[in-house]
Amino acid sequence: SYLSVVYRGNLKLNDKYILKHLIKAFVFLLLALLLIFIVAYSFKITIKSIYGYYLILLLYPIQASYHLYKNIMELYYLNQKYIRDEYIEV
Repeated sequence: SYLSVVYRGNLKLNDKYILKHLIKAFVFLLLALLLIFIVAYSFKITIKSIYGYYLILLLYPIQASYHLYKNIMELYYLNQKYIRDEYIEV
């Protein structure tokens, strides 16, 4: 039979750390979306107007938070795989 290595004890801490960063990323994303809607509503933006460029600039925080989320999820899955693969035979 196989016994899992004690790395599993650290998984909960890693989960909390990852969850904290995911929450930050989603909050950042929501704030960016809210800012876009506020700006779009206040200026009555059409993409053809000069203010459309500001709307496009506001899309960068969304892109940044998406990449943050993607990187965190990749780290999470790598961490899970590492924990699953580390077994010792008894």
